Amino acid sequence: AESHKGQRQATSEGSSAVSLADGGPHSVQVWCPKGQKRFPRDVTELDVVLTEFEKITANYKQSVELKICRKAINGFYSGFRDQLTNTMAEVQKLKSLKRENTKLATAINKKRRRLMEVKEELIR
Repeated sequence: AESHKGQRQATSEGSSAVSLADGGPHSVQVWCPKGQKRFPRDVTELDVVLTEFEKITANYKQSVELKICRKAINGFYSGFRDQLTNTMAEVQKLKSLKRENTKLATAINKKRRRLMEVKEELIR
């Protein structure tokens, strides 16, 4: 994993954009909820989709003249962003639960092995 520190940019939605690289050709800016840290190893396809969708939406909105249409674009973008960020949060929770489950299974197996060893010693 790279050791680049993320640079945060505040947004009005209570989240921030984090640049996960030094601005080189492989840098990517991703969204993260306030108070959470993001690392390069955590970047998913959903992060890239959200970032690109925001760019496309902003460009398209600039080309639209009617205020009502821009408002509709904002509404659609906000709903899509909220749904995608919720999905991303759920994916992170799932990964965390899987990691915790693996740790617990390992601890249980160690204790089971130790219990069997003690049982063997008592039988002798």
